[in-house]
Amino acid sequence: MISRCWFFACFIWAITMSDALLAADNECPTLGDPILDGMVPLSQNDLQRLMSNPDLKDSYLINHYYGAGDSICYWYIDLAPAAECGLMAGVGDNASDTDVDSTTREPPGYMVDSLDLLETRVSEYPPILKALSRWTDGIGSLHQRLTANSTRAREIVVSTRSLDQKRSALDVLFQESGEISKKIAELARVNFDIMGGCGAGEEDSQEFEFKIRPKATYARYILEYNFDRCEGLIDHPYDSDECDYWEVMLPTHNYLSGNYRYNVIWADGTTRRDRFSANGVKKRVFGIEK
Repeated sequence: MISRCWFFACFIWAITMSDALLAADNECPTLGDPILDGMVPLSQNDLQRLMSNPDLKDSYLINHYYGAGDSICYWYIDLAPAAECGLMAGVGDNASDTDVDSTTREPPGYMVDSLDLLETRVSEYPPILKALSRWTDGIGSLHQRLTANSTRAREIVVSTRSLDQKRSALDVLFQESGEISKKIAELARVNFDIMGGCGAGEEDSQEFEFKIRPKATYARYILEYNFDRCEGLIDHPYDSDECDYWEVMLPTHNYLSGNYRYNVIWADGTTRRDRFSANGVKKRVFGIEK
């Protein structure tokens, strides 16, 4: 009888401790915790005003932070939600050339991403900050400068300049736009680049080898999602001088995940455009014939 009671008592104690640990896991960090790095959270009233506007509730600039569990701890505005991934941060050095074609492999998407983010800022800053009653004349003046930069950036992207020339011209423009947005964040008392997060790494991707016969003069691929983004922003999404998300097909060590398009051109002008998917874990050899 005693052993049974002892077992039952231990069982109850184990359940109690399990619940206590689970509750602890679901606790949210305090605003002074270094992990939040100075976050300025939205109040319930602020959040309600934003979410009541159907044009704002899905905004890229409205973010939330999860605790150790599945509950949302804080909602916040971030006017530089992708700065950690390189947006508004300059082009950087080019990677080495390949034997697939003679075009150097630039960091993909810098131009399209930065233009998209700049136009998002121009369109969403006024309704978001006005909904929060944080729009001022000073912010309005800074927003006019952002709007002018956005117009100029689009003109450069769709111009007949080479991709290198476009990137050089846009680099300073995007840097300036990032500084303007940072100043707006300070005046509006919201976050700027509070937290970041970039896409899947090599460990979550499928390695591809591309075999193109005969050797092509131009061979590139693009994530379907990014192609759709380019298609919505510019008139010629297959033009890698306008849509800079196109990446050179390396013979080996292409780490991919998702659905893609490719565009291959041979010296005589023959062109192959099609789709492929990377959804496995084993290395795949992908052949493209003329």
